[in-house]
Amino acid sequence: MGYNLGVLGVLADTMRQVSLCAIAPAVVREQIVSGMGAHGINDAKHWRDRAAEMRALSDQIKDPQAQRMMLKLANDYDKLADRAEDRASRDKAGPSPIPKTKGAAA
Repeated sequence: MGYNLGVLGVLADTMRQVSLCAIAPAVVREQIVSGMGAHGINDAKHWRDRAAEMRALSDQIKDPQAQRMMLKLANDYDKLADRAEDRASRDKAGPSPIPKTKGAAA
């Protein structure tokens, strides 16, 4: 099967980002965000744009299994965008949900 290597690169990057964001605990999220640059985990537009990109790329793929995978990724990106919007409406630059402890024992 002749896959476009550019599409496979996007697919691999997409799978990495989606899996990291889906499984990362809140404590690790800042590390993921810093690795994403300006496209932070809370940037719903970024995730919606990636979903649209996956759908456009799926139209170029002839293999049905690859198309299904890309459409699933697009749906996962939409879920990430929904979560980002939920966090944005809930957080509104409030304090961190992780309590700071004083003098924690090592």
